[in-house]
Amino acid sequence: MLDDPKMIELFHFPKKFEDWPDKINSGHCKVLFHKISADALIIHNWVDCKFVFCNQLSIQRNKLTDIQNGLYQILAILFFEEGLQRHFLAVTNPFHFNLKEIHINDGQLSVAPKELVTIEINKWEKSIGIGNREELKNIKYAEAHFICSDCLITQPVKIGPAELYPLSMSGIVDLSSSIKEAMLFQGVRNVPFNEIAERILEQDDRRSPLFCMSFRRIYRDDKSFVLPLLPYIKRIFGILCINRGAYSRLLGGIYLKQKEGYKDIYYMNCNSYYRGNLIGGVLSKEKPELWNEQYTLSLSSDFKSEIMSKLNSAHAELDLDISYFRLWSILESISYALYREKNLKSVKKTIIAAYQPQDVNQNIKLKLGDKTFTFDDLAVMWLDWRNCTAHQGGIRSYFEGLRKVHAKIEEMIDEMIKLDMPVEYGEDRSLMLLRDVCTKVVERYLSDNIELSSNQANVADTKSRAAD
Repeated sequence: MLDDPKMIELFHFPKKFEDWPDKINSGHCKVLFHKISADALIIHNWVDCKFVFCNQLSIQRNKLTDIQNGLYQILAILFFEEGLQRHFLAVTNPFHFNLKEIHINDGQLSVAPKELVTIEINKWEKSIGIGNREELKNIKYAEAHFICSDCLITQPVKIGPAELYPLSMSGIVDLSSSIKEAMLFQGVRNVPFNEIAERILEQDDRRSPLFCMSFRRIYRDDKSFVLPLLPYIKRIFGILCINRGAYSRLLGGIYLKQKEGYKDIYYMNCNSYYRGNLIGGVLSKEKPELWNEQYTLSLSSDFKSEIMSKLNSAHAELDLDISYFRLWSILESISYALYREKNLKSVKKTIIAAYQPQDVNQNIKLKLGDKTFTFDDLAVMWLDWRNCTAHQGGIRSYFEGLRKVHAKIEEMIDEMIKLDMPVEYGEDRSLMLLRDVCTKVVERYLSDNIELSSNQANVADTKSRAAD
């Protein structure tokens, strides 16, 4: 069965897998070796091998001298025809033929003894476990596997409880198909789209590197899948940013709840998902006449164009603390342009002017559980959160006892905890309101309507302070 004397048989299966194409009895394959070790920093993955079928399916390669000694699981095998780069079959563990943990020692592969498996898996699970196994009720454990972009990882690596795996580059199919659709809108049909896609493939600097971040042992029965993992993800992204000079982003992932005999699988969309208007037409301000009028107004000032660009970036920002900082900075910038001041008083005056002739106190308020926060409350809260980000690194400094925050922020956080809302990520109604306010101010400033309302704003601000 060994056609090449340099090859050794790693393992074999008694027959071909289901859906195996006819007349294919040899080729190459890639075997995914996953090292189980509490100490391993490098997690080995795809190993190039050869397969031959003659009464049984044999997986072969030369001696495994390039793989560290230790305990491994084989997670998957990809089978390719000779000379082809696309696999015709992918099989995953558990295999039909009861191939489980293996042991590699000086390049030789053997079935791992049960005692070794028990010891190593216990140590490995302890090193990567998140949560308390004793608290689990309905599952054995959970796993989470995230697809991340914008950071080049060239080798599998373990960081704390997470395992990182490099993936292929992204954007090729979507970009080429989008180019095709764009050309169809121009009435151009005889475009060599395959050639365009190939050229895009050659442009390494135009593609976003992808990697997978895996948490393989999560001992939690959480209703929310992602939130408990975000502190770990943020730490790892920070380490990658320091050392790779890149800004990693979450795109999506899967969450698996391992039960006895089966798995519950959930898909997570973690991308900078669309948060804009879901309604079209005139009622949703999809007005070409208005857009062109605003474009003409923006031509009068590079500053106005820059403010709109900053607003776009602030809306796209996924970090809650940085969102507060960016949005408040926009309000300060417009406030300074109008009044040559950028403090709480001038920002409030700017907001009041932008909402004239409407009553700002009726339009800007937040009800959360048993608490209601007025416009004056919110303005102070927004500024304090901005300062917390600028000088103490964000709201986490409050939870760590490094900084006190405004009493109204404490009230809001306490109310969010009562309502079982994520305190730090994504569900902050105060931030959502600040986005709306900032957008309104930019829109009115672009149209020069704030300056026309300045006198009214001074009167309204005086009334507001008198009410305090």
